[in-house]
Amino acid sequence: MKILLILMFVSFLVSSCGRQSPQKSSVNVDTLASVYSELLVLNERYSLSKDSLSPQQYESDYREVLQSHDYSKERFVSELESVAQSPEEFRQLCDRALTNFQHMRRKASIPAQRGRS
Repeated sequence: MKILLILMFVSFLVSSCGRQSPQKSSVNVDTLASVYSELLVLNERYSLSKDSLSPQQYESDYREVLQSHDYSKERFVSELESVAQSPEEFRQLCDRALTNFQHMRRKASIPAQRGRS
């Protein structure tokens, strides 16, 4: 699944480079960045888990993240493609998603560190 997300991200980047005229999309980049960063955290959690987690559970959690933001897979992909057509919006999406991802990772690691004391 991690490879799938990375490939999806790279394919959007490549497709955005091939566009001739950048366009401003009507997508809410903040919301899209939140969804994307939550999916990255989910992917990291499953890839680092020592338990054997089923692909069905991963898919269920993936759908739950999308649904919590009123997204479907199709809408998520469509909005990523739309944002990828504007280099400025795509940069904003990447910056915000990375910031959100780092914040979520820090937040998750604080309780784990307290438990070790």
